[in-house]
Amino acid sequence: MHFLSTVAGVVNIAICVCATPVTEKRQLGTATVSLGQTSGAPSQLASGFIYGIPDNGSSVSTQIPDHFYTDIKFNYCRAGGAQLPEPSRGWIFGPEEFDNRFASALSNYRTSRKFGARFILLVHDLWGADSLQSSDTVFPGDNNDFTNYNAFLTRLISSLKANDMIGGLDLDIWNEPDVSNFWARSPEQWVQMWGNAYHRFRKELPGTIITGPSVATPPDRNMTWWDAFGSFITSNDSVPDIYTWHNLESSYDPVKTLPVLTQWREKYGLPDKPKTINEYAGPAEQIPSTGAWFISRLERYNIQGLRANWASAYELHDYLGNMLGKPGAGNATYEPSETGYWSVGEWQVYKYYASSMTGERVTTSGSADGIFDVYATRGGAANTVKILAGTRGTTGLYDITVTGLSAVGVSSGSVNIRTRRFDNNGKYRQVGAPVDLGIHGHIIANDQITFHVQPETASTAYAFEVPPSSSRAYERQQKPPAPQKSPAHLGVDQFNSTVKPPSTAIMGSFDLNIDDSTAEKSKMPSREHVVEVKGVGSLTRSTGMVTIHVGPEKVAWLLHEAVLCNASKFFKDAFQGGFSETSTKTMHLVEDDPAVFEKFVDYVYANFPSSNYASYSSFAHSL
Repeated sequence: MHFLSTVAGVVNIAICVCATPVTEKRQLGTATVSLGQTSGAPSQLASGFIYGIPDNGSSVSTQIPDHFYTDIKFNYCRAGGAQLPEPSRGWIFGPEEFDNRFASALSNYRTSRKFGARFILLVHDLWGADSLQSSDTVFPGDNNDFTNYNAFLTRLISSLKANDMIGGLDLDIWNEPDVSNFWARSPEQWVQMWGNAYHRFRKELPGTIITGPSVATPPDRNMTWWDAFGSFITSNDSVPDIYTWHNLESSYDPVKTLPVLTQWREKYGLPDKPKTINEYAGPAEQIPSTGAWFISRLERYNIQGLRANWASAYELHDYLGNMLGKPGAGNATYEPSETGYWSVGEWQVYKYYASSMTGERVTTSGSADGIFDVYATRGGAANTVKILAGTRGTTGLYDITVTGLSAVGVSSGSVNIRTRRFDNNGKYRQVGAPVDLGIHGHIIANDQITFHVQPETASTAYAFEVPPSSSRAYERQQKPPAPQKSPAHLGVDQFNSTVKPPSTAIMGSFDLNIDDSTAEKSKMPSREHVVEVKGVGSLTRSTGMVTIHVGPEKVAWLLHEAVLCNASKFFKDAFQGGFSETSTKTMHLVEDDPAVFEKFVDYVYANFPSSNYASYSSFAHSL
């Protein structure tokens, strides 16, 4: 038997899991990727942010190197000079302070346009209501008098025209009116202000996009402001070109928001319009995992998104909205003009999303609990498939089912999947390119595969790819099998323990039959229980899945840990005796548990015969 010849002598089986004992495993849900259903070319709907660009007078800023913008295909910014100190505090402090604050917005606009990005102008920040204003600040329409506000609009419109700040411009009339830090007046006064500005802009800046209502709460959470807005814009004929809101709390989810938004429109007879979540992700959600989750949501529902910015003062105008760091970031030594930028973990996610995920988007669905989601793209061949996956900042065992493999030319046999891990190192701390975790093979059944995902931390995201070698792996599966030896030839009985892991999709229809009593009688010398540093290819990316490398050729097999725990008391004791997350154990199984080893080898050989195990040792098999 060719396979057995590669494992003669001392056989090491390296096992690595992200595991708690097998008895505690709970699969939490499944996300799906449908390769046979496309949904248009990628346009990086999530690659925008609020503020984040250093000011340079009124000119283009070159302080942050261009590649940090282009690698993520930056396409939307939203700013208006907020939180700059005297003499740049905005209109309510005098015309000169308006002009200085406008210069900041103009610089950010020009920098954005350099990269082809659209720019949302925050009109309220130019007024001076940036959350730092005093309690006696005047607001538009106080005492039912809009004279001062109209003078402000005249100055603003004149400045926009004089500086050719029209192309690619969206006007956001007032940000978060439902938050008293930005609007300390009633909903009724707010909508009157809205109508005043809307019709001035429509008349004097025709063709310019107007967005709103830009409330901090989506309609499924607080209808007071939405109802005031809906009723007013219907009667006032001041419907925005884009409906906007924020998604800044972990209980907010576009899946819940969109149906209520439709009901709100229908209630007031409003037309459907494009949608933008112009601030998404709370402070704790600006991590790789939740970044991938938001990308998946925004792309599925075709919503433009801009990442929120949780910095203040000059740091608000830096770091591309917390996606970069630099010397002094976040501490007392910070200098606004300092350079030396590096990427943080989430920027690496956006780079992969924008630069690597090309071709066409494909239809996806997230897990039913709303916690785990995927975004995927493909071209016309198997090696163009890319899947980005993340949770909403938690851990747990999830599945990804990929259907329609025949759409990329793979319809039977096996397909290889490469895994890349996106790490988090905290706010402003440097993180390099995603970590390549290697390749594992998966048996195709019914034109699909399923594999497990168990994030190593609550902030970890993953990418899954079909590498170029996958097609060759597929061809190898089609070669005539080598002569087989049946289980009976090796003296293997028909055992009485049938093991089925929780996810039968990844296991296909195969059972592993093991005589438990034989395994439990095996002697397991404690000197063989060696904990080692993970070696190349000995990593399993998900809880419950174990990577086994057999023989000097290190042929890889991927099993559910239930198989091993039920097969051998030795394995069961290892898992339940403190076999911690990401650790690796090497066992000389021929010596430690020869009966189980013989049955395992015979089982995999009988079910997946090949004369090329040694020649194609990088081909990973999945049971």
